[in-house]
Amino acid sequence: MASVRDNPAFAWTFGSRMLMNLANALATSYQLYFITDVLRVAHPEQELLLLTMVYLGWSLLSVYVCGVLSDRLGRRRVFVACGAIGQAMGCAAVVIAPSATSALVATSLFGVGVGAIVRNQVGAVISLLAWGFLAENIVFGLVPSAGRFGPVHAGDSLIGLATEHLLPAAVGGLVLLAWAAVLAPAGTALVMRRDVD
Repeated sequence: MASVRDNPAFAWTFGSRMLMNLANALATSYQLYFITDVLRVAHPEQELLLLTMVYLGWSLLSVYVCGVLSDRLGRRRVFVACGAIGQAMGCAAVVIAPSATSALVATSLFGVGVGAIVRNQVGAVISLLAWGFLAENIVFGLVPSAGRFGPVHAGDSLIGLATEHLLPAAVGGLVLLAWAAVLAPAGTALVMRRDVD
C-alpha cells in the first residue's frame, strides 16, 4: 500500500476537500438557527429559502466558471485554495458583523467555494440525485420491502420518519453503514484510477 508521502496530490485533494466540506456542512446546517436565534428575523424560513437560492446560484455559476478556468490554466489547486479562503471570509463576515447582509455575503462566498471544489463532481451529484429521487422511489413504490434498503429510505428511517414500510432507526443506520462499506472502496478505486492532481 502506498503512503501519503508517496502521493502528495491525493493527500492534498482529500484533506482540502474534507476540510472545505466540513466547513460548508457546519455553516449551512446551522443557518436556520443563526437566522432565528441571532438575527431574530420575523419569518426565518423565508430568509433561509432566499439564502439557499443564493447559495445554489453561486455554486452553479462557480462550478462552470472555475471548471473552465482551471482546465484552461491547468491550476486546479489555486481554485480550491481560493474557494477555501472565500468560505473562511464568509465565516469571518458573519462573526464580525452578524446581519442579514453579512449572511447573504457569507452564503455567496460559501456557494463560490463549493462550486470551486465540486466542479468535476457535478455528474456524480446529478447521478446521486437521480438515484435518490427517481430510481429509489420507483423501487420503493413498486416493492416497499426492497426499496426501504436503499440509502435514501434507510436515511429517512434513521432520522425518524415513521411510515409502515421504513426500517427501524437502528436497522436504517446499519444499512447506511453497509452502503458506506460498499461505496467507500469503490470510490477509492475510482480515485486511484484517475489522476487527482
